[in-house]
Amino acid sequence: MNTENVVEIYSSFINRYIYKSGKIPNPKNISDKKIIYAIENLNLHNGNGYFVIWNDKPKDFNKKYFTETEKDSEIKEALEILNLAANKFGKDFHLVRRQIEKDINSDTKQFLNVVQNGRSVRKYIYSQICNISGDMLESGQYHIYRGTLNPMGHGKGLLKIFDTATDELLKLGDHDDKFAKEQKESIRENIKHIG
Repeated sequence: MNTENVVEIYSSFINRYIYKSGKIPNPKNISDKKIIYAIENLNLHNGNGYFVIWNDKPKDFNKKYFTETEKDSEIKEALEILNLAANKFGKDFHLVRRQIEKDINSDTKQFLNVVQNGRSVRKYIYSQICNISGDMLESGQYHIYRGTLNPMGHGKGLLKIFDTATDELLKLGDHDDKFAKEQKESIRENIKHIG
């Protein structure tokens, strides 16, 4: 690849994704994170020894290069759901919440891709609550000895969180009664063999 081609790709990228093909004369809220995301998802096409940026359709552009406003609104919705969940789940929920917030902040792209592909923010958050509380319960960290959760620790609270989040996903239509029952039985069976 020659240097002229690199300059051409760079100038095309800046024009298309930062200045939105001239629609935004003075772009604001440009962050390194947003630029890196766009570059990682750049679709280069090799033609006659040159690389060019493959044309995005408007639908693809909006899906791959979401605006700060879209990103902010979905993250804000996730945080609101976590706040409501904190009131429902009580004192042990901070352990789960901390991990969910860390996951969303460290991999915002993954969170937004899941949500923008049709999964509601509420279902995503409650699935994360189930997964994380379940992982914590199966770690053995909250056992007093093999098969028994520590009554003085967070184990019983995490089990309640797991059960309640599983019931919430059932209400949201994410799974049926049979699956919810199997999940609750499975977590209890796993707890018996850990610690």
